[in-house]
This record gives sequence, structure tokens and C-alpha cells, in this order.
Amino acid sequence: MHGASSKMDKKQYSSDSPVQFANEDKFSRWTFSERVAEVIAERKDPSSITIGLYAPWGDGKTSVLNFIEESLNTKSSVITVRFNPWLFGNVEALLLGYFNVLAEALDSTLITKKDNIKDLLKKVAPGIAAVAGVKGIGDAVSEFIHGPDILELRNRIEQELEESKKRVLIIIDDVDRLEKAEIQALFKLVKLVADFRFTAYILAFDKDIVAASLSENYSGSHEKSGEQFLEKIIQVPLHLPSVPASTLRQFCFQEIDNALSSSIVELSEQQVQEFLRYFTSAFDSDLSTARKAKLYGNTLMFSLPILKGEVNPIDLMLIEALRIFSPKLYEIIRKNKDAFTGIFDRSLHNNNDIEKERIKNLINNAIEHDAIREKSGYITLLQNLFPKLKSVYGNVHYGHDFYDKWNLGQRICALDYFDRYFTYAIPNGDFPDKKLAALVNDIEKYGLHLPENKNPLIGILTPDNAETLIRKFRNEAHTFTGTQSSPLALAF
Repeated sequence: MHGASSKMDKKQYSSDSPVQFANEDKFSRWTFSERVAEVIAERKDPSSITIGLYAPWGDGKTSVLNFIEESLNTKSSVITVRFNPWLFGNVEALLLGYFNVLAEALDSTLITKKDNIKDLLKKVAPGIAAVAGVKGIGDAVSEFIHGPDILELRNRIEQELEESKKRVLIIIDDVDRLEKAEIQALFKLVKLVADFRFTAYILAFDKDIVAASLSENYSGSHEKSGEQFLEKIIQVPLHLPSVPASTLRQFCFQEIDNALSSSIVELSEQQVQEFLRYFTSAFDSDLSTARKAKLYGNTLMFSLPILKGEVNPIDLMLIEALRIFSPKLYEIIRKNKDAFTGIFDRSLHNNNDIEKERIKNLINNAIEHDAIREKSGYITLLQNLFPKLKSVYGNVHYGHDFYDKWNLGQRICALDYFDRYFTYAIPNGDFPDKKLAALVNDIEKYGLHLPENKNPLIGILTPDNAETLIRKFRNEAHTFTGTQSSPLALAF
């Protein structure tokens, strides 16, 4: 991050779309992908091979699959087929869809006979519907795969691949986003078709999610049954190479810089250092995937322009980070304004102790719910955002004189500003700070000769906002020049 961000030519949200080419590789995964592609392309054994690509959501599995496919574009011996199980809502559609995608890919590259593979598939389709309509998931897939029509289709596919000296790679992504029944059907299908010769499979998914879904398919089995089932199918388990924490952090800071630049928000060096100190202490260990960095950057791209000039930018950036990395804690804060704003009244000592314990429990429960790794970093961050919490976790107490300071700083801990951070708007009864600043700057041109019909408060000062507006003027009175104060007095 830089002290001052330059204006970008275009405002745009940072895309979370997977990348495809080597020059887009920000996390040094191209070499890994090339090696996987080489293993598949150089394989001499005609038997099938099934590779599992394991990684949690948002860790870049699809980008690596794109890299593998791009690497194989230069290998004439491999035909790459993408099969998207998301497109098929039941067993019948899944079975037919799989062979339909495979047939189309092979017919487009291996048309050597008049009766192509797609024609054979038309004979098979009615059988799929009949079996899937009366059988359970496992039985339907198994009976269909071992039927005479599918054996003919299988022999034709293997013959075409052997004659052309080619191998087909079927890539299946986003397996962990399917419904449990769909996951079970898909793996049953893969288990039964994985022995087709001259074929290879890469399935990308979060292993824990898929294993849990498969375990439920075994009534009375122990919790490891899903993993054991996977071990029977996946011959080459590969975990996505981890991204160094420093690389991921730099990537995240670039996303933040993009949001600041796009919003034309400039930070002083002191503000940058304050943000970095609290952000890294709290969120560094939870910045686990590039997707989280993208999500955070896009959140700032939305909130910074809307609230520019109306809130403290550092407080906004930090509370938005809480929304991404600890959503439960964010919700607790949003719904408990009185617990986090203002100060403790020292005259209510016993009541304060009860309230402090309640606040502690709220925070602890949220941190436990969100599985926060660095609790101390979050507590430090919260005490910075909400000084009232320094009385909860220590013996630091604040007086009423701090209210003016927090209001002038547009802090989230100030009663008048708290709601802005969560509504992304100026609440009813409040008054925009930017509008107030413009009013003060414009009125000084009148001096002591303010015409009644030019009074800028007409139409602005209302019964709903009068209290807030007058309080804002009082808070900032010491900043007004003489040429501003006189016409303002006349206007009131």
C-alpha cells in the first residue's frame, strides 16, 4: 500500500474469475500445472488414471485446471474434455450428459467413420432413462454401465483412441459444490467408467466436503468411509501447492490499493501505518485464499466511494475486513450499537461489571463461532475501533470530552457515526459531512450581507435533523474562520 493512491482511469470491480495463461500466474502454479500435463501426455500405459486435485474453496483449483488445459494444447496426443456436472440435475441427465460431452469431443477430433460415436449414443439414451427411473443412484449407474449398449459404445471409444494414438483427459471441476446425492452419483459414475482405456480424469474438489458427502452414503459406516471410498477411486492425490503468506498478503494489499485508487481516496502515511498494524495483527493468519483477498478488495470498491468524506476511512476499511474474515463478529457489532459505542458511566460501577462481562461473552462466542486463529489480534483491533472496550479488557477509562474528538474523527465508535458504517448511507435525522463542509465554504462569500432569500439553511434545517446539525456546527465551531462564522450566525 502507498501513502497516496493515484486515480485509476476506470472504476471496476476486481474479477474473481479464474485465470488461464502463464503470464497471469501470480502464485507460481504454472510449473506445477505443466508437470501434471506432462505426466498425462507422456503416459504410455493404456490403462486409465484418475487424479484428484485437492484444495479448499477459493484456493485457485479452476485456474490450475485452466493452466493444465493450456499446457496440453501443445500436446497433440491428448484430447481435453471439460465436463460440468452442475449442468445436470438428476442421475439420468448426469449419465447421458457425461457420454454426450465425451462423444462430441471425440467426434470433432476423430471422425473416421460414417456412423460416429454420437449415433451410438442415441441408441443408449432410452436405456439410461429406463434404468435411472426405477433404480437408486448406485444401481442405476452400475446397471447402465454394464449394459450391452454401453459396452458397444465403450469399445468404439477405445478403438478410436487406440487407432489415433491419442488419450482423452476428462476434467471435472467444482465437484464440492454439488448436492450430496449428485456427488454420490458422480463418483459412482467415475468409479465405473474409470477403467476405460486411454482415458485420464482430473477431479478438483475440497476433499473434506466430498468425503463427508460420500460417508453419508454408507449406512452405519464409520466417519472415514468417505475417505476410504475416495482412495479406491483417486489413484494420484495432489494437493494444490500452497501460496506463501507474503505473496498472498502482497496480493491483498494490491487489491486494497486498487480500491483506494478507484475511489480516489488518499491516505496519509500515518493512516497507512495504522491500517497495516491492525490489519496484519488481526487478519494475516485468516488470509488463506486469493478469493478472500478479491472479496475484500471488491467490498472496499463498493463502500469507499459511497462513504467517502462521511466516515473515517481506516475505520471503514477495518470494519469491512471484519465483515469478510469474521462475519459473526461483524454481525454482533452491528446489532449491539450500545455495547460498542460511547463510554462507561463510572457512577454505575456494579452495572458496568455486568455489562462488561456480557460484552466479553458476545465477542468470545463470535470469535469461537468464526474459528478465529489470532484472538489477541482481533481484540487489539476491536479496542482500537471501539475505545470503550479498553475498559472491558483493562483499566483504561474515557471521559465525555472524548465524544467531540471521536465525532471530529468520524470514528465508528461515535454514536452519530456508527450507523453510517453499516447502512452505507446517511441515516434519517443525520446530516452529510460533505454537505456541511460545502455549506460552510459557500457561505463565507456573503460576509455580513446575507440576503434572506439566500439563506443556505432554508430547506436544509428540518425538525428531524436540527439537533444533529446544530451539534455538528458546535463540534466544528473552533475550525471556522471569521468570514465563515459571521454569515453562519446570521443564517441561523
